[in-house]
Amino acid sequence: MTKEFVRTYLAELPADDPLRCPISLFRTMDYGRLETAHTRTLAWLLDPKKNEEHGFGHALLEALLGRLADRDHFDRLNVDRVVGEYPLEGSAGNGRLDVLAEGDWESMGEHVLWTLVIEAKVDAWEGEGQLDKYDEWLRSHAAGREKYRVFLTPKGRAPDSGTEEWESLSFLELVRIFRPVYGGLRDAPGFHFLRYYLAGVLHDVCRFPRNVGEDAADPYAVASYLKAVRDSPSECASHDAPR
Repeated sequence: MTKEFVRTYLAELPADDPLRCPISLFRTMDYGRLETAHTRTLAWLLDPKKNEEHGFGHALLEALLGRLADRDHFDRLNVDRVVGEYPLEGSAGNGRLDVLAEGDWESMGEHVLWTLVIEAKVDAWEGEGQLDKYDEWLRSHAAGREKYRVFLTPKGRAPDSGTEEWESLSFLELVRIFRPVYGGLRDAPGFHFLRYYLAGVLHDVCRFPRNVGEDAADPYAVASYLKAVRDSPSECASHDAPR
C-alpha cells in the first residue's frame, strides 16, 4: 500500500515541488550538512522583519509555532526578534543558541508571551550538558513566557541532556511543517531560495534520492512527505507551476 501511495502521489506532485527539484542550496559549496548553514538560513526564513527580502511575512514561523503550540491559527502573531547564533549571557556560561525567536500571540481570547529556541544537530552530538545550560538561561531570561524548545536532527532523536520539554523534531518533519504554506508563497521573491533549501534538506540531510520513486530505500519517509503535500490547501489551486 505504501508503494502504491508513493507511486500515485508522486505522479501528482506540482512541477516546482522541492522533491522534484534537482538543486540543493548548499551542495555546490559542500555545505549540505553544515549546521550553521542550516541554522542561519532558518533564522532568515522565520524572521518576518526580513519580509522585504524574502516576502514570506509570518507564514513559516506561524506554521512552526502552530505545530508547537497545537494551534490551527493565531488571531494575532507579533514577533519581536528572530536571531541566529545568539550568544548566551550570565550564569549559563559560554554558548550560542542556534535560533532564538521571541514575541507574543493571541488566539481565541488568550494572550501568550513566547520564546522559541532551536538547537540543530546534523552530524555532531551536543556538548556535555549543553541543553541544561540553555534551560538555565531560559529560566533566567524567559521567566513568565511560554517556552518552545526544539531539538532538530536528521532522524528526530532525543537529546542527551535538558528537560523533557525539549521537543525532538526531524528535518523531514520541519519540511512537512513548512510544506502546507509553501504553495502560497510562490509569488514571493524568496520562493526559489526556499525551494532550493527544502530540496537540499530532503536530499542532503534526509538522504532522499534525487529521482525518488516508489522503490526508494525508505518509502515510508517519502510517503510521510507526500501526505503533507496532499493535505496542503495551497496545492488545490494548481499543480502546473513552472520549474
